[in-house]
Amino acid sequence: MEPQGTEAGTAPVCYRHPDRVTYLACTRCERPICGDCSIEAAVGQRCPTCVMEQGTQRVIRRPAQRGLAQRAPITMGILVVTVLAYIVASVVPGARSLVVLVPAAVLEGDWWRILSHSLGHGGFLHLGVNMYALYILGQGLEARLGRLPFISVWLFSAVAGGVAVTYLADPFSGTVGASGAVFGLFGIWLGSAWVQRRSKAGNAQLRSILSLLAINAFISLLPGISWQGHLGGLIGGVVAYGILRTVKDRSAAAMLLLGLAGILVFATQL
Repeated sequence: MEPQGTEAGTAPVCYRHPDRVTYLACTRCERPICGDCSIEAAVGQRCPTCVMEQGTQRVIRRPAQRGLAQRAPITMGILVVTVLAYIVASVVPGARSLVVLVPAAVLEGDWWRILSHSLGHGGFLHLGVNMYALYILGQGLEARLGRLPFISVWLFSAVAGGVAVTYLADPFSGTVGASGAVFGLFGIWLGSAWVQRRSKAGNAQLRSILSLLAINAFISLLPGISWQGHLGGLIGGVVAYGILRTVKDRSAAAMLLLGLAGILVFATQL
């Protein structure tokens, strides 16, 4: 028996349009169909009759995986800039001395060190630990806060850590590292968890962040670690969370944080 729509000894014609010669066929029932009757399916094509019997089929495609640069461009940008700064400081004579935070130098006019110290690191391990923390914490926070608020939190926390080092550390000590800014991200999570502490998820998050901070507090007391920068950055992150929570307009909150960072830097030069 020949498929419906085919005349013996002649070219096949569409079963719905006998005047149209076609070499397409339904991949389910094998009826000849023309281009107008062909309905795309997950595999091959279907005729209208089979579609009505089975229902329309859809091809479900998984969304393409996006890289870090697309998911969190600010986080990626900070990572790249910090790594490049470390490389430059390692190979260019005298470059590292320009980013080291020396409290006495800051108070004498080198105000940029309050922020630039976050681009310098004491070694590859130091850099790796801080950038890994940024990679883990930054993606979620950037998505949650938005790009401008996230970069403002990072910069404000870095400055807060630098100011704490300026006033609390040995005047002639040298400090480098993005740890203050990283602790600012911890501060954002701490503030969020504290506000939601009465919920089950918030309480679990608070316990988790407190445990993590306890470990980092111990590390901060080890020789060669700037507890001042860690403390200042953490406080900066908590303050930033309070501002972001209070000021509903995220862009306005971000500009306020950047303004406060500028005021803190200016205050060290008075």
